[in-house]
Amino acid sequence: MKITWKLTLINTLTLLLVASVSVWIVYSFIGNFLIEDQRRELLGKLRQATTAVSRFGMMGMRLYSAQILVGLRDIYIARVDNEGVEVLWDPYDIGVLDGTKNRVEKNGRHFIVETVLMPEQGILVVAKDITALMDSIDRAFQLVIVVILVIGSMSSILAYTISSYALRPVRKMVAELRSISKERLDYRLTQPDSKDEIRELVDEINAMLGRIEEAYRSQERFVSNVSHELRTPITTILGYSKMLKRWGNSKPEILKESLDAIVETAEQMNDLVEALLTSARAEPVPTEIVSVLDIAKKLVELHRTRNPERNIRLIVECEPFVETSPHHLSIILNTFIDNAIKHTSSDVEVILHKNGVTVKDYGAGILEEEQEKIFERFYKGATASAQAQSKGHGVGLSIAKELSKVLGFEILLESELDKGSQFTLLFKDNLKSCEKTKTAETAWDRGIKEHQG
Repeated sequence: MKITWKLTLINTLTLLLVASVSVWIVYSFIGNFLIEDQRRELLGKLRQATTAVSRFGMMGMRLYSAQILVGLRDIYIARVDNEGVEVLWDPYDIGVLDGTKNRVEKNGRHFIVETVLMPEQGILVVAKDITALMDSIDRAFQLVIVVILVIGSMSSILAYTISSYALRPVRKMVAELRSISKERLDYRLTQPDSKDEIRELVDEINAMLGRIEEAYRSQERFVSNVSHELRTPITTILGYSKMLKRWGNSKPEILKESLDAIVETAEQMNDLVEALLTSARAEPVPTEIVSVLDIAKKLVELHRTRNPERNIRLIVECEPFVETSPHHLSIILNTFIDNAIKHTSSDVEVILHKNGVTVKDYGAGILEEEQEKIFERFYKGATASAQAQSKGHGVGLSIAKELSKVLGFEILLESELDKGSQFTLLFKDNLKSCEKTKTAETAWDRGIKEHQG
């Protein structure tokens, strides 16, 4: 059942119930009031009859009832004693009423009955015909039923109209959602003019569609990147594997060359897959307060170990503490340092300062028209050396840019031909403090000298 009909049914039943109870209460009150009014009138007649009996006695009542009961001729009168019931006046020809019930129905007529105990006379019973009143009440009851049915019908129409109008934005949302396909993941629901729960729902659905689109695009990028970048290394591994199969047993130099090439290619594939997986997971991550100096020390030491012939210096103007993901920050800084080592043969400086971290080299620099392109996926740069072209995949800076955006950082590139480049990661609002640490500077200067010596 559709929500429109559910709301219509609920509203109709609720309104019908309220109307029925209200009308029934009014009907019952008026009916009882009219009957009680007749009963009060009957009690007045009973007092008159009691007075007549007291004055004339039962014998007088029997002999001269027509003359005595002037004004009481529409009232049934009887006496009840140990010998039975004696009817003194019966204008309705209803026979015997013993007074045990205050309302009776006889011969299709309705009567109200009252009694009074008279000493030495027994019980005096009087009754009055209220058939006309009961008929009026019955007709009023039928009218009440008709009114309730009319109210129910009108409430159904009104409830359906209101429900349809209220759910019109929902039907529009459903129609728009049905039109969304994987080719239209950028489509967003139209926001209603009203500022109510429907608008909140539309905002949440649009936010969810944005997350779905990002996840789908991320999956597409990952599949596309993997299929694009893995062709060459897979071809290389297959080629050397065939060489091994054909000449590996008889030619040791081919065996060594092939195994070295397969190992190197497999390592490159592993680095590429790790980079692509990191890119695919570029989403909000838990953060904590971390020391950038600790991360920078580990990275500098790692690259010194890998490249003992290179001069990699860590310069600490202050020790920044930032709220971020240490893993993602490490990936970004490692990309900067790794690129500086791959693309230049000059010294590399890692500078910690109050605005962020700068990785500086003194290489050939980057052409101005390429400074935006190098952040595109798989772009390696026209000025990149042949060695760098072969070692890199062109995804590092694009991943660094995506991660910095997720973390709330900003990357600033400054480069000049034949003078070198510097990549600065600006911490912006993530920076909590930047403490002066002369002790750390001295220790690392000493470590640099020992490394250079």
